[in-house]
Amino acid sequence: MPITPENNYQVLPFEITITGKGGHGAMPNKAIDPVVATAAIIQEMSRAAEAYAAALNFLLIDAGTKFNIIPEEVRCIGSLVAATRQSLETCLEDLCLIAETSAAAFRCKFSLSLQQTVQEGNANGR
Repeated sequence: MPITPENNYQVLPFEITITGKGGHGAMPNKAIDPVVATAAIIQEMSRAAEAYAAALNFLLIDAGTKFNIIPEEVRCIGSLVAATRQSLETCLEDLCLIAETSAAAFRCKFSLSLQQTVQEGNANGR
């Protein structure tokens, strides 16, 4: 069932953290850049979410403090939206696997924090 303004949907807020090894921008070979890993993870997770007819929203991405410092970690906050709770849970399982393997490919670690409750709603605000 597609997500339309008339249909109810399930919303799962999340926070992911990608951890690498910080360092100086002049010596990237001594760091493990979580920003590059995060970019790949967002792209792969977004592509996979489309297969479930789910909406994956990254609404806040926080990393770094200066232009010449490779940060230790990147924090992303967003939501996963699907038509049913079952499709939401199945999609979430696969997205976590994708994120973990993508992070590992960049020698980074992935962690996920979920809000305790799934929210229901529709685009009409009901």
